[in-house]
Amino acid sequence: MLLLRAHSHKTKKNEGRHIMNDKGRTILRSCLAIIPLLAACATVVFVSPVRAEERRTFTFSMIENYMNGKVAQAILEKAYAKLGIKAQFLPFPAARALSEANAGTTDGAAERIYSVGETHKNLVRVEPHMFFLEGRAYVRGEPISMEDPNILRHYRVGALLGIVYAHEVIKQYELNAVRATSIPKLLELLENKRLDVIIMDRYTMEKVLQENGEVGIRACEPPLVRKKLYHYLHKKNAALAPAISRVLTEMKESGEIDRIIDQVITGR
Repeated sequence: MLLLRAHSHKTKKNEGRHIMNDKGRTILRSCLAIIPLLAACATVVFVSPVRAEERRTFTFSMIENYMNGKVAQAILEKAYAKLGIKAQFLPFPAARALSEANAGTTDGAAERIYSVGETHKNLVRVEPHMFFLEGRAYVRGEPISMEDPNILRHYRVGALLGIVYAHEVIKQYELNAVRATSIPKLLELLENKRLDVIIMDRYTMEKVLQENGEVGIRACEPPLVRKKLYHYLHKKNAALAPAISRVLTEMKESGEIDRIIDQVITGR
């Protein structure tokens, strides 16, 4: 009888060990399963890149010596400040300004027309448009009627390299045009009578005439084009688009953008 009890006691003890071993293995498997999840969380927390909307400074390309760019700069500095973000601007020749933004070297473009978003897929157009560009033909002396822009085929025409709306006009009317790399060079060609007509936006030419006197340059009527100008973000910063869109909408509705434009153009 004693032997039987001892055997029974050993059996229960062994069964208890088996039960404990099974529980231990279950707990161990659970712990091992959690480890990859913990590692993944650690990766997200500690090595994930800073998201666009969490950055505090952004740098945008703008066209050098170009009033539309300066107007956009003034608008966007105010708009980003409302989000607690500092907006910086790097001036480049027009063509390079666009390529730097599209390549992601900068965080986007200060202002460009609608069609840029169709041809440069790395750029995200921010709605709404900020203001309008008015592209005109300018001449020395007596203005030419632009009721039928096909008349430009009979003149030596110049435009600024990298200004997309001007290139579109040149293509639309099949003009054999000179593309200058800077505004001073374009004006020099007109002054020296190597060009008869230059295509330029209203704000920039008004500033040129304001700083240099009338110098005999006249605007031809009506304007060749009137285009909406948009702010563009590089796609790496696409997450920021809804926030800056909301701010620009509020600024347009309140009249703040119109007041900024007037201040920049008049210098008051």
